[in-house]
Amino acid sequence: MIEANELRIGNYVEGYYKVLAIDFRADDCYLIDMNQDTTTEYYQTLGRCKPIPLTEEWLLKFGFRVAGKIAKLYTNDRVFSLYEYTYKAHEYPTECKHVHQLQNLYFALTGEELTL
Repeated sequence: MIEANELRIGNYVEGYYKVLAIDFRADDCYLIDMNQDTTTEYYQTLGRCKPIPLTEEWLLKFGFRVAGKIAKLYTNDRVFSLYEYTYKAHEYPTECKHVHQLQNLYFALTGEELTL
């Protein structure tokens, strides 16, 4: 289960859904099915939203280059690196077990969305 404070608009959740909106007062989450046409919206309670495990396949979808245990995403002015799905900045390593965690970390560090 994903806690409400972990989700942002644009996060991907199980079933290959993209979060469109979140209503924290009503414990609601509105999703768009990325497997279908992009106009199909679904309503889901936050308690039923499940995280997507972060795998090499997902890293490749986001544009990372993967070599062994190291994954790197090259942009125009930076390189974002993960070692065994952990981002290390000085003494504060941050483990990413799920796709939405990687999306949130990337946005927090770069101010840019990590999308497909």
